[in-house]
Amino acid sequence: MKRILLVSALMAVGTASFAQKSTLNKVKMMLDEAMADKKAIKYDKIDDAWQQIQSCMQDPVTSVMGETYYTAGRIQAAYMTKMLNDRSTTGQMDMSKFFDNQYTLVDLFSKANKCDNTPDAKGKLKKAEEIEKNRLMYQQIASGPRSNLVIAASNLATTDPERCIKFVTRFDETFDEPLFAGVNNPSLDTLRIDAYYFLATAKKSLAKTSADTTALIPILEKALGSKTYGVMACSDLMTIYKQRDQMDKWLEIAEKGMAIDPGQKFFPKVLLEYYMNKHQWDKMLGMCDILKERFPDDDFAQYSKGVMYFQQNKFTDAVKAFKEAAEITGTNAEAWSSAGTSTWKLAMDNRNKVDVCTNYINEAIGYFKKAEEFAPDTPRLWGYFLYQAYTTLKKPAEAAKYKSYKDM
Repeated sequence: MKRILLVSALMAVGTASFAQKSTLNKVKMMLDEAMADKKAIKYDKIDDAWQQIQSCMQDPVTSVMGETYYTAGRIQAAYMTKMLNDRSTTGQMDMSKFFDNQYTLVDLFSKANKCDNTPDAKGKLKKAEEIEKNRLMYQQIASGPRSNLVIAASNLATTDPERCIKFVTRFDETFDEPLFAGVNNPSLDTLRIDAYYFLATAKKSLAKTSADTTALIPILEKALGSKTYGVMACSDLMTIYKQRDQMDKWLEIAEKGMAIDPGQKFFPKVLLEYYMNKHQWDKMLGMCDILKERFPDDDFAQYSKGVMYFQQNKFTDAVKAFKEAAEITGTNAEAWSSAGTSTWKLAMDNRNKVDVCTNYINEAIGYFKKAEEFAPDTPRLWGYFLYQAYTTLKKPAEAAKYKSYKDM
């Protein structure tokens, strides 16, 4: 009796196994029929095939067969083709659906390859040649979707950070998967570095504690190598280090930012301001020289030199620097005004030398008039000074024009 029950049980298992394999074969036939005419693919049959393959991916027998996931991958590849064709025709695409499709394709072909490399219930394994042939075929189909995982992440980093994290994580995993072994594509390495920036951006938007923010540091450090996003990674790291009062790290990252993108003004400018505030004049002048060399049409460096000399009471040098800054564009009213203020200081330092003082006042008037010309609606740059200058020179008619600004 027990033997009969055992035989019956084995027959039941065998029948169930046969049924699932039969379902898989049916799905394959449906798919072949649906795609027989590439110009008129029958997507209703493909929909049916997708519904039926679900049970095969759950069944204990067919769920460990590479053929199951390869077939499911073919179905998803057909959907991908449809979405791309529709976009070329209508210009429209459901990007969220497309990104999910790409994720699914990578998953399915990865599972197919994993199953091919796993012995079946009887301990049998496909021939090595067949496994490798299948792997290369899976790899070819999945290579595009693999890269698109990063494109998905870039689109989702700020709008749907949790999904972004999911896509970056999946992309990062592919580098350790046998399916993609032997792929030597520098563009993928570039995408991987870019992906770290998207990951950091997503995690930053979800950060709630200082520990969450600190956890961004190693991710952003990986993103520093990105040609596209390295500068932004530097900026984010500088913000974090400044919040943590780690100015040594802040300085280190700012220096890296200058090296990553020599055409970026931000890093030398913030370093210049930092050194100025710390009265580290030699380092500040070094930044001024870098800015002047890289951006000769930018007046920031020369203006900053003027500020430094003014703070040091070196008014002659300050006038020269402010004047050079003003002449770069010719229209920088702030620089003309600062040149005038520095010259006025020289006049006051020589108030006991009438001729020298008068010459400086007249020179200052010229600078303040330039400031008035280029910023007529900003009298704080010239109004009070012109009133004082003309009053000192005892020119009441000219002074009267600026009398309303004497208390500014």
